Amino acid sequence: MTVRRKWRQRAAPELDITAFLNLMVVLIPFLLLSAAFNQLSILELSLPKTATEAAPPAPKNKPELELILAADGLVLNDRLRGPLQRFPNLENGGRDFRAMQLALANIKLSFPDMLQLTVLAQPDTPYEAIIQAMDYSRSIWVDGQGRRTLKELFPQVSLGDAPQTMGASQ
Repeated sequence: MTVRRKWRQRAAPELDITAFLNLMVVLIPFLLLSAAFNQLSILELSLPKTATEAAPPAPKNKPELELILAADGLVLNDRLRGPLQRFPNLENGGRDFRAMQLALANIKLSFPDMLQLTVLAQPDTPYEAIIQAMDYSRSIWVDGQGRRTLKELFPQVSLGDAPQTMGASQ
């Protein structure tokens, strides 16, 4: 009977959660700090309109702009009239997005109510080039009155496949 009394008198051991609490003290601030760096950006895109879709007819002088990302440069194209301007690749192999942006700004001056541009890329076009083309065609920084302002160019960007035969050398 003495064995039973000793067993009953023993208290349950306390749990030592110090190590767990130390882990939480380090882990929670780390997760909170790293969460601030995970931000997403969303770009609204639309598919180019096909000939079968009922679209209101554009005025005769208003262009339907396409920017074609070819392997040897950029082509600014009017879907109805053909190529407007070509921008060959720079000497370092990069694309001349700045010259293309200035050409789009000139078109925007002539057609201020125009908002749409279609970016057409070939299948082997790098993702970064497509994003740069979209960024440069959406807006431009303009210096004026002692400050820089962001002016809208063509914010409604459609994305599609470029024709295989089209290039900047044609």
